[in-house]
Amino acid sequence: ASLKDLYGDYFLIGTCTPYALLRSEDYEGLISQQYNSLTSENEAKPENLLDINACIAEPEKYNESPAVKFDTIEPTLQYCQKNGVKYRLHALVWHSQTPTALFYENYDTSGNRVSPELMSKRLENYIKQILEWCEENYPGVVYAVDVVNEAASAGQNSEWYRTFGDYSFITKAFEYADKYAPEDMKLFYNDYGMASASKQQNVINLLREAKEAGWVDGIGMQSHLSATDNMDNHVNALKIYADLGYEMQLTELDITVPWSGTEEEKFAQQATAYENLFRNLVEAKKQGYNITSVTIWGVADNFSWKNSQLPILFNADLSKKPAFDALVALGEEAKLDATVSNLQAIVNDMEAMDTTMYTSDSVAALTDAVNAAKALLAEGANPTQAQLDQAIADIEAAQAGLVPNTPEEENPGENPDPGDTPNPDETPGPDENPNPDASPDPDKAPDQVEEPSKTGDNMPLAALTVFSVCAAVAAGVVFVKKRHLR
Repeated sequence: ASLKDLYGDYFLIGTCTPYALLRSEDYEGLISQQYNSLTSENEAKPENLLDINACIAEPEKYNESPAVKFDTIEPTLQYCQKNGVKYRLHALVWHSQTPTALFYENYDTSGNRVSPELMSKRLENYIKQILEWCEENYPGVVYAVDVVNEAASAGQNSEWYRTFGDYSFITKAFEYADKYAPEDMKLFYNDYGMASASKQQNVINLLREAKEAGWVDGIGMQSHLSATDNMDNHVNALKIYADLGYEMQLTELDITVPWSGTEEEKFAQQATAYENLFRNLVEAKKQGYNITSVTIWGVADNFSWKNSQLPILFNADLSKKPAFDALVALGEEAKLDATVSNLQAIVNDMEAMDTTMYTSDSVAALTDAVNAAKALLAEGANPTQAQLDQAIADIEAAQAGLVPNTPEEENPGENPDPGDTPNPDETPGPDENPNPDASPDPDKAPDQVEEPSKTGDNMPLAALTVFSVCAAVAAGVVFVKKRHLR
């Protein structure tokens, strides 16, 4: 079973990994099977993107635009591009794992701190270089960026705050990121403890200016949780952010086992917690909340930053845990629900479709496929996933097989019986010209001479057919395509 497939109608399923695991056949096999989004746990943090040694060696050259490097993240980006996997860039602005020299004149920590004006230039050029390089070399791969990480948590205990003297660096970071990021690269604020009411209000206040300017897209809830946490409360907090217009992602999810109990009991509680959280997320998605990604923070327990508390879905030997089985069972249920909704929408579209422009035989085949689907959707039918998938495939095949009517079939009364001849005794009507060779009205100027109607009886039949099809499309005729809840 694959989590990325089971939850694909709802949100991306990701993990974090060092590139080294992508070079391991066993780990890479698990990652590629289960996940469609990757985050580098450390390789894209400021200390690895900034080439601080180059800055220190040539401070005048890099005074306003810090040197950057991409050797730590490029292998993972290459992997993602090759395998069609999305990448979360984590993180650009953070109080931790950022070289202190960045905030000093001549990159010399024994000297003076730079002015807010110079720091703004360094910040802009740093963000510019990272985002432009990613898009130029790996277009479309980076779908989300943690532009600012944990600023609310750090408070004033941050080199960023000390250098600017306030929290304006948050707004500036999003302004610059928005300036250089492509449209499909979403810009996030990321933090932990985001379900706390006081933390939530603080984050909302810190982001207000950037949000009102349209520079920040989403909020990442790190979600380092315990099996004893209330998952309803966590998702309710998510809904509060989403109601303010933020796209929502769970960016660093792990759920630690309880401290007491047997291993079996601990893993059972952990499985229940994961299931409750994902059930709430799926229901919120169905309700229209903009949840786009859930990232598990580690491939297996031994690679978790909380490895002693066994918070991941897989054991150190990569065997699955009860939590994984619980998510699979829920995912199968969720996928079935999504497919039922998808099929119902397709049936509705087909029943509203104008089929008069197609041959009766091809329409009959589509009608049969739609009726078979309706039987599966009937109350008490309890269709399987395979049956629903086949019904969608059958409708798509029948729709693709629709055959347009020939002109004669579309207008069976258009051509007169070849045996009919005009009655010479009939007098032409007042709108008919008795003399086909007659000249145009001499009293009309050349530009007033009437031309045949572009949509009337004088239109060639083939052109009228094309016109009818175009008019049908313009009127809203809907053709089958799969719908996604994402």
